[in-house]
Amino acid sequence: MTFSKEENFGKVSSFPDELLKSIKELKNLAPINKTVAIHRACTMENDPFYETIKNLLGLIPKVNIVELEKKCGHSGFENLNGDSKQYAINLMNEAAEKGADIILCTSPYCESHLLMSQREGSWRSADITITDVYRFLLSSMNGDM
Repeated sequence: MTFSKEENFGKVSSFPDELLKSIKELKNLAPINKTVAIHRACTMENDPFYETIKNLLGLIPKVNIVELEKKCGHSGFENLNGDSKQYAINLMNEAAEKGADIILCTSPYCESHLLMSQREGSWRSADITITDVYRFLLSSMNGDM
């Protein structure tokens, strides 16, 4: 059995919604007393997961959510240079200015770019945790944070 491109996207794009439905049924997420900044995927005009991710995070007790406006500058890793790193640093600084402890990325590409730009010993760095929303949710389910 094969699926068309549209059918595959429908299955992938419904994953966060299905996850939201399942987590709502659990009702036992551990509180995480952190401020998290959500970074939208840079390469998408309209991030289809963004609103669902905000709803998922809203289920975790004591989480404060802030939104970021800046882009991280990820360019498909074709050209990781001073300019793209500066975009990443600007985004991390925006998150810090808004009181965020953690940046949650909706895109693995953006997450990788931010992590590479933040590396210890990098020519510029920022002291903020960067992860994806699914690891963050799991930490609440496991009580790890």
